[in-house]
Amino acid sequence: MYSKDEHYINKHFGKEEHFRVPEGYFDMLHSRVLNDVKAKAPGVPKQPAPTVFLWHRYRAAVVSAAASVLIGGFALGAWMHGAGHAPSESRHISSQTVASSSNLDAMMNYSMMDTEDMYSYIADAE
Repeated sequence: MYSKDEHYINKHFGKEEHFRVPEGYFDMLHSRVLNDVKAKAPGVPKQPAPTVFLWHRYRAAVVSAAASVLIGGFALGAWMHGAGHAPSESRHISSQTVASSSNLDAMMNYSMMDTEDMYSYIADAE
């Protein structure tokens, strides 16, 4: 049941309690502590309460409100963007248009042409 340390302590020192307080020490402790506190209270200068800025007090609410507004804005934007589309056939056509536009952008980036160069190239070709 005992560990090595407990066995060693019991073997050398026994089970007797070695820590003692004077008789009646805890009987009058409460009144002595209160008397000491009352005696020291008038001499202790009162420190002002720390000021807490409004930002520190309400920052969690402000951050939560800002996040809610942003999420609501993104959700509304996604909903509005999705509401303007027609049936799936026109979605297919628009995706082809987007794909050709992105191919044109990729070609312009690869050839290091800006829009003026592209316009002059198209005008010369006609």
